[in-house]
Amino acid sequence: GPGPDGEAAGGKCAAGKHQVSEGQGACVDCDAGRFEEQAGSAAASCGLCPAGRFQAAKSQAFCRSCPAGKHQHAAGATSCLDCGAGNYSGAEAAHCSACGAGTVPGPARTKCIGCEPGYFSNRSTSPCGVCQAGSVTDTLEKSGGSSCTKCESGRYSATSTSACAGCPVGRFSNS
Repeated sequence: GPGPDGEAAGGKCAAGKHQVSEGQGACVDCDAGRFEEQAGSAAASCGLCPAGRFQAAKSQAFCRSCPAGKHQHAAGATSCLDCGAGNYSGAEAAHCSACGAGTVPGPARTKCIGCEPGYFSNRSTSPCGVCQAGSVTDTLEKSGGSSCTKCESGRYSATSTSACAGCPVGRFSNS
């Protein structure tokens, strides 16, 4: 096994370590954000963790994946960043993606969730808001509404999930 200076049997560096120059007597730890997976590597430096991955500790043979809801666009990172407002990501993401109209990020920002029927959101950074009676969502009784539109004059809707209908004889709506 590796000795106290990180050398493996036969003078080779252990995984997570490297030699700065050939013929050197000791091995050097890989810095945080870097890795060396092969024992005995003759690499002059450890590899950078790629985008979407990170390594917080020194002397590591691998990089960790950023969990869903976080991202890392830079190589050689020691941590991942939270997705911002209106955004989500899967695991090992280099960038977060914006939720579409009618959806908002779930609590952990790992996926987008459609607004409940009767609610709408026209931007991923806006929370789902209630569409009042007298107006209708673009999806009616379905989830994922992205707009709330007032019924035309002479028409009404008792709920935002029912289509606007003509006022019955003897009744009117001017709004």
